[in-house]
Amino acid sequence: MKTSPPPRTETDVVFGHPTYRALGWVSITNPGPTTHDLALRLLRQAHQNAIRRSQRRPPR
Repeated sequence: MKTSPPPRTETDVVFGHPTYRALGWVSITNPGPTTHDLALRLLRQAHQNAIRRSQRRPPR
């Protein structure tokens, strides 16, 4: 993963989100064949993490 945003002309790359990188967010510019599998894996992982967090919360 790149540490700084790529030039706006670069496509199909993953890098830390310019504003929310410290929170673990990433950006994918124009997803394509290179980043497709990674994007799906990251989305699935984020979804599973959200499920686990919600299960730890006490019921309202």
